[in-house]
Amino acid sequence: MSTENLQTKWCFFGQNVPKAEIVYFCQMIIVFIIVIAAVVNLSTQNGSIELWTNTDSTMVAIKVGMEKRLLSTILLFSFAELLDEMVQQLSKKFCQGCKVEHGSQHKHECLMDSELDKLEKHFDQAFCEFKYSHILGKYRENVRTLTLENSVVLNFFILHVLFMDTLRSEKMKVSVYNLMERKLKLEGRFTQ
Repeated sequence: MSTENLQTKWCFFGQNVPKAEIVYFCQMIIVFIIVIAAVVNLSTQNGSIELWTNTDSTMVAIKVGMEKRLLSTILLFSFAELLDEMVQQLSKKFCQGCKVEHGSQHKHECLMDSELDKLEKHFDQAFCEFKYSHILGKYRENVRTLTLENSVVLNFFILHVLFMDTLRSEKMKVSVYNLMERKLKLEGRFTQ
């Protein structure tokens, strides 16, 4: 049997069947299971099955919408906090004064550069090098003060960060950079 034939056909109940047919058949089984589960769920539910007319479900939707916005904001700030720490670490890592352990502070770029300069120099690298486990830790720290269910918080993180990969998007990169830049400019005004 040729390798091409093996790749396009699978053994199914002792017969070679085209791969596409098996995949289609499995997809149809999954769709039927989902439809049956939905019908059973709707038929055994106590109360109104028309969720859009139920005022309780509207309040839940508003609450969930507010929770999502709140969690999105916390995620953005947690991400900015993590990247700020990474920018500081990278600033020290690439500082020539730190590498040679120079005694004068004037020879240390990590001390002489402004926070905005450090952000401009090292933001892209920090953005490329962050790890999801670090952002999850920061996110959980910042969410801990809220009285939200743990499952809501974790599900939001899994969906938006791991599944949809929103943190690696260009839009998120620009948002976090602008947030960090605004924060540094505001801090600069208050220290002067």
